[in-house]
Amino acid sequence: MARPEDIPADGVPPCPARCAAAGLMPHIGVSWPRSGHHLLVRLLQHALGPGFGYCQHYHTSAACCGRLPCLRGDIHLTKSHDFAGDLPQLQGRRYLVQHRAFLPSVISDFELVVRGGGEDSRSAFLRHASRRFGAFRTFRSRWVESDFARRQIVLCYEDLVADPEEALGRVLASLAPGPGPDPARIACAVREVDGERIERGAVQHLRGAGVHAPRDPRRFRHHDPELFALLARLRLTREDVLTKIGTDGGMPDEAEIIRLQAGGTPTGDTPLAPGGDP
Repeated sequence: MARPEDIPADGVPPCPARCAAAGLMPHIGVSWPRSGHHLLVRLLQHALGPGFGYCQHYHTSAACCGRLPCLRGDIHLTKSHDFAGDLPQLQGRRYLVQHRAFLPSVISDFELVVRGGGEDSRSAFLRHASRRFGAFRTFRSRWVESDFARRQIVLCYEDLVADPEEALGRVLASLAPGPGPDPARIACAVREVDGERIERGAVQHLRGAGVHAPRDPRRFRHHDPELFALLARLRLTREDVLTKIGTDGGMPDEAEIIRLQAGGTPTGDTPLAPGGDP
């Protein structure tokens, strides 16, 4: 199995199972960006060995069917962020949903934007967070809070890093029904899994670091206590706000847009409500 540092930056090819009789149940992975999907994949690869097949799906190759659900019998987990909000919720199929609190996820996501050449500034971060909140709200509605989601494996990133052995055991029990997973193998995977850190556009691979606590958002270089408190309680989309206040007089600065998305009050107006109505 390829290690993270051996995988080209522009894609992850399918990693099929190398054992003919793996006895694993295929799952459709649905994850909000930066919610620990690749960490979980590395844990599963460590715990299950060559019997586990994975395909990232977004980075297709000649070996990838390019379909969700996957058509290959040797692939047990695929990846989707459901950016368009149209991934089918199929009865009888198993889904593995991963999510994370908005603020730490959007900080980590912004680091990837910077890595791709995006502007690294306070204003650029606030604009990125403002734009991403609408997709975050849609994702949670479809995959975390819906009746369909309640019948699936739903894993919060904060729970994964707080108690990785319990989280991995729960996922393994769904992937491999039957006798319970080996606690010693789970503990070994948690202790020895490779990690990574992304900061200021650079990716640092942490070989054998094990599952470790996430970075404190207060250490982020664009941290602002007042604005971060607002980001933690956003409830309106950027479109909600701009539609309500209009931009004929010019675009408000990003801090003002964030304040309004958190339910603030424009000068001389009433508080905004979800959907853009007062």
